[in-house]
Parts: sequence; C-alpha cells; structure tokens
Amino acid sequence: MVIGIDASRANKTERTGTEWYSYHVIQQLKAIVPADVTVRLYTREPLRGALAELPPNWEERVLAWPPTYLWTLLRLSLEMWLHPPDVLFVPAHGLPLVLPKRTVVTIHDIGFMRFSKLYKWRQVIYHRYVVRRALRQVAAIITVSEFSKKELELVFHPRVTPVVIPLAHDRAAYHAAIPAEAVASVKNRYQLTLPYFIVVGRRERKKNIERIVASFAEFKKIDTQGYALVLIGLEGYGWAEAKARINRAGCQTAVKVLQWVPEGDMSALLVGARALVFPSLYEGFGLPILEAMAVGTPVITSDKGAPREVAGKAALLIDPRSVESLVDAIKKIATDEIFSATLRQAGFKRATEFSWQKTAEATWQVLRSTS
Repeated sequence: MVIGIDASRANKTERTGTEWYSYHVIQQLKAIVPADVTVRLYTREPLRGALAELPPNWEERVLAWPPTYLWTLLRLSLEMWLHPPDVLFVPAHGLPLVLPKRTVVTIHDIGFMRFSKLYKWRQVIYHRYVVRRALRQVAAIITVSEFSKKELELVFHPRVTPVVIPLAHDRAAYHAAIPAEAVASVKNRYQLTLPYFIVVGRRERKKNIERIVASFAEFKKIDTQGYALVLIGLEGYGWAEAKARINRAGCQTAVKVLQWVPEGDMSALLVGARALVFPSLYEGFGLPILEAMAVGTPVITSDKGAPREVAGKAALLIDPRSVESLVDAIKKIATDEIFSATLRQAGFKRATEFSWQKTAEATWQVLRSTS
C-alpha cells in the first residue's frame, strides 16, 4: 500500500496551528506506520530538519512549482494524475483538483463561514468550494473537536460522518520543568520587565482582540502591580480598532506586540505570564490552551465552543462577549494566588490527557481503514 501525505504545510519554517499539526502527525506516524507500507511526502521544497529524517519505507517527493500560488490545486493535482497513491492524506483542507479515489482530509474549522469579513472574498469562495468538494468526494474526514464536527454537519451536511481526533501540545517544548533561567533570559530578550498577561493568536476580531484590550484598559484603572499585556501574533481584521482603543486609554506603554516568536521562546514566555488570556469567539480547537496548561500557566478562556471543550474544568471560563466578565477574570487571577495555584494544578492534569502520539495513532486507524 502507498500512502501519500501533503507535507507542504509541515515543511514551513515559521509554523502556526495547522502547520504544527501537520508536522507533529507526520513525525509520530514515522513510528507507527508498518514497514510494508510506503509513505510519500509531497512537498514544494526539500524537506527541512527532522522532517527530512525518513524511515526506509518513506520517501520524499519534491514537486517543483515556480509560481507563487496554486501549488496544491495544480502541481499536486498533476502528481495525483500521473502517480496517484492508494490513499492521499491532506492535513489541511486545501485539496488538489485531481483526487485519488481514497482521500482523507482534515478540516479544522469553518471560520471562513462564520467570520467571512476576516477573509478576502476570493478566500471565502475558495474555502467554501474546497470544503464542499471535500465533504462530497473524500473517503474520510477528520476534524479536531466535537464543536467543529457539529459545525460541519450543521452547515455542510457531509456525506460521511467526520471523525474527531483532538490536537495536542509538543511535550518536549511545553512541560513543567522549564528552567527559571531560561524564562528570565527570554523575558530579558523581549524586554519584559513587568508582570504580564499573555495573548497568543492572530490579532483579529475572531480572536476577540477588541474586547481583550478593552478589558485590559479597564483592569489598568485599578491595577496596583503594573501589569503589561503581551500580544503574540500577526495583525488581522479588527486590530486597527483595538489599537485605537489602546491609544485612547493611554495604555500604549503597557501593551507589548510581538508578531511571531520561535517555538523555543514561546514556552518560556508562557511560563513567565500570570495567565493566558484566550477568550476567542471562534476556534476549531485552541492549541494555546493546552500549551499554557502544560507549563503551569493559568488559562482564561471562552465558556463556549471548542475552547470550553479543550479546557474542560481546568480553566477560568468566561462569557467572551462580556468585557465585564473578562475584567473580573483578570482581576481574579491577578489578586488570588490560591485560585491561580488551583488552576495550575488542574491545567497540568488536563494537559496530560492529550498527546501527538494519540493523535497520530487515531489518524493511522482512519488511513488504514480507508485503504
């Protein structure tokens, strides 16, 4: 049997959610897939780092494509037409035009339907077309939470029932034994001299950025310890309004914006934070929740959708549409050390319930049953 995997996302140098998912699943599958199964990794450029370390039954297929766009739609399609594998696995929902009879796709969420203003109109049309086509043609669908499964069923009515396989955190990077000197070094590198709350994710309306900064501005009115707010993520729709609110509140010096940080720094930044603030309005999963819990950082997150599903009872759950609710949560974490310690212990326990090995094993069962 030959299994083909689109490794183009996993092979990126600066990875975020879907890229890390692709990377970790591929890495774990290397230890799971039997030796009598051939695995082909399709990539636009030669594989990098640990991804390039392949077992004997694995092979790299570099599909060169000079244009900037349409590698998946056209170049991968050509490969599927000329040399189709028995099963194609696409870890993100972008699909080639030509599909093998047995294709498995992971659809993480349908935020492009619920928050269409966050996307260019061409992106909305493209994503809608790709997902509808996937749900109509593929042999199996993987999604990452019960919430996303319900969303897919409610909006698209898929032909086959999606299989829920949760994500996980990198246990080698996010754990309880990160040295204090590593935390101090990273804080010094990013010039974080004040105690801080941290926000991880694109600075956009879907992530609730306007209410986050409004809540922090309200909290600063009674803040006696000089807290800062650290925002890690690229700029998105809604950031301009959020930034204007920061300026009106006079909180510019208390807000630190970092576009992107290496994975090796992220865990230390989380350890150094008083809490992760993650009141997202829409998530397919919410990986930063697990990452914060794994290092012992309390989490404030939404009481709805996937964040609630991921956090369980190990986070402080709030109404994401209520600034007052978020202000109260920030105050609680800032002033109640006993409560914060309780959240830390609950978070440690919750994080142990997820692993990339479990994710990959469940994914392999889907791939094997599809062949």
